[in-house]
Amino acid sequence: MEYLIISSMDGIMKVLHCIHSLAGGGAERQIKLLVEEANNQGEEYAIFCVNDKGNNLPNGLVKLYKSANISKISVFKEIQKAIDDFKPEVVHAWLPSSITIPAMIIAKKNSIPVVFSYRNAMKFSRPLMVVEYIFAWLCAKGIVSNNPIEASKIQYRLLYKRKINKYIPNAVKIDSKYKKIDSRSEPKKTILFVGRLTAQKNWQCLLNALPEVINDNPNIQVLVCGDGEDKTDFIALVKTLGLDDYVELRGYEKNVYQVMKDAEVMVLPSWYEGMPNVFLEALEIGLPCIVSTIDANINLLNNRKAAFLFNPTQPDQLAEQLNLFLSGTDHSTMVKDGWELSANYTTKKLASNYKHYYRQLI
Repeated sequence: MEYLIISSMDGIMKVLHCIHSLAGGGAERQIKLLVEEANNQGEEYAIFCVNDKGNNLPNGLVKLYKSANISKISVFKEIQKAIDDFKPEVVHAWLPSSITIPAMIIAKKNSIPVVFSYRNAMKFSRPLMVVEYIFAWLCAKGIVSNNPIEASKIQYRLLYKRKINKYIPNAVKIDSKYKKIDSRSEPKKTILFVGRLTAQKNWQCLLNALPEVINDNPNIQVLVCGDGEDKTDFIALVKTLGLDDYVELRGYEKNVYQVMKDAEVMVLPSWYEGMPNVFLEALEIGLPCIVSTIDANINLLNNRKAAFLFNPTQPDQLAEQLNLFLSGTDHSTMVKDGWELSANYTTKKLASNYKHYYRQLI
């Protein structure tokens, strides 16, 4: 079935966003921010997902299509049903591959322009990504990247160049009640890690740095908000290093902003990122950060002194930065720099960028 697309450049745009889940990571939060702001701008967006856990969007704000079950064949059918009902002018395939592949195929079959998202520094980290890449080459009309394309592998840079492309950085929107209050007088100083327990996040660097930090700062606690395939290895290393009394594994934290507000400092030791959402959110809250010297963090800082930096291959360098931070020096200038930086990443700008980009496709 083919749809005749008739749209005014100034009229309402109907876009179907396809993603697996509405809970968890950066892409999920960006979709929610995007559809909320797009509604304010008069656009009409809908979401297709398999798991709607974590959906905290106001009732009636956006049409939500939920797959009846998660079998591979049914996802194709359910996306087609959503298209038949919503009749979008653009389909946006976010992640993961199990959703982007059927979304791109069904959109192409219905002659609807489809956008494929780069949500990270793209590389072939899983076999299914090769299949995803092929279908993006065959089906996608546009590519949107939330991080500088130079960070991705050459194949993804070629694909980006071939399509109608745009770099659209993420936005941040946090309730003012989570603005941080100085807590340096607290007896326990909280070091925070937020992220999935995966190889990418380099959590081992933080744990290996802690014994040296504890020697100089015995009154610390380390909160880890996240879960993942490395959970067993994480717990084992905590025991091996004798950190049981200092490290608390919280798992997925529903209200992570409150935890960030109450923390002393956040550590992000990642090996690579797309656009580091949690870093941007911490800057908006006013939580000082110590981050790895990877391209994504350097690009976000844009020469501002809004965070401490360390080499992710050197836990001793992270320990040195933590000890320096915990020494009681004034960090108000760094926090102010972070607020000024985060002010550039508004939801209004995000929605406007996507609005104009989607119109390019049709």
